[in-house]
Amino acid sequence: MYGKNKLVAISCDRTEKLASAHEDIKILGTGQPPVEQVILSAGNSNIMGMISAAAIAGLGASGYLVWLRIKR
Repeated sequence: MYGKNKLVAISCDRTEKLASAHEDIKILGTGQPPVEQVILSAGNSNIMGMISAAAIAGLGASGYLVWLRIKR
């Protein structure tokens, strides 16, 4: 299945064991090898940066709340 700007894998009602999927294999044909190199790990760097920033912000907020509690 294709999501918006990304490939999404799900299990659907057409999922069959290979031995029972003759009709689907006939329709799909032999396929073609990939024509370009795709580096999948390159897209994760932005996500890791966002997770790191959120973790640092959470630690900062927690530290601030502890400091306020001690200050009382």
